[in-house]
Amino acid sequence: MRQPALFAASVLLALEARPSFAKTVKGPQVSTDRVGSADIQPADGSDPDAKVARERTEVSLLIPIPAEVLGGMIALRDEFFNEHRTYEGADTGGEPDDVKNPNVAGLGLVYLPHPKEGAPRFFLGAGRYGELSVFQDESKPMKEFIIGADAADTDMPFALKFSPTDQAESRLLLRYREFPGFHRWLLLVGHRIEQNNGFTLDAVIPSHVLASFTFGGGAWTAYTGIRWVGREYPFDTGFAKGWIEGSVTTRLLGLRRQLVGPLHLALEGGMQKENLRYVDDKGEELSAHATPFAPWARAALETWIKTL
Repeated sequence: MRQPALFAASVLLALEARPSFAKTVKGPQVSTDRVGSADIQPADGSDPDAKVARERTEVSLLIPIPAEVLGGMIALRDEFFNEHRTYEGADTGGEPDDVKNPNVAGLGLVYLPHPKEGAPRFFLGAGRYGELSVFQDESKPMKEFIIGADAADTDMPFALKFSPTDQAESRLLLRYREFPGFHRWLLLVGHRIEQNNGFTLDAVIPSHVLASFTFGGGAWTAYTGIRWVGREYPFDTGFAKGWIEGSVTTRLLGLRRQLVGPLHLALEGGMQKENLRYVDDKGEELSAHATPFAPWARAALETWIKTL
């Protein structure tokens, strides 16, 4: 999954007309990506005897709601992720549907207090993720809580940028996720630099490091870098229940074209690998595996909201 609270807070800042320096922020999107067949490498070091190819669909929506009584704005976010996994090789073909076709849906809220001049822009987030029937108890939901802040370089005691004319911003986010039987903490630290010539360097660790260049009057953006994206899906094999968790690492090249207004088409290609663990609702690891880098491609309809 992406970092939904960070994405939602950026959009709220833009819509509130109190944005950070960034000229555009990413909004709702629909995307699909495919990864070629790759060896499944068990974590115990045994030789791989099967392969897997993957297809994934992602839909994310955002509904901003003014909340003056709370001194800020609220965003309702709705997300859905579905993956189709095709196995081949020894001992394949009998995998349960939760393993071959995992999916997860999420509902959440992000609260953004009105930022004060010269102060960091804070935000809070909370969400609930489970199977598509997200309100049913058997989905074994995962709960998420986030606190974060963005600070422009003009509000910081130091300025990390290439030249005095650059604009820069730092980010800090702390996320807590409570799964059935276990929990996870994640700290993200980021910095973004924009230059007047259209070049942008955006690094949020451990989320992404991307370098981009915007040209053609702002209609085109070419970019390259690396992304780390979480993978979390509930599963029920009939013998055990729990969550699949892990991440994918993607080395990519991308090109984005403005279609109309905030709507853009993004095409990306590169290489991707994954690391997954199957953890039951008692917190015990049932199995784990990784795949090497394999060819990967992504197509998406994205919204990019202007802030300036």
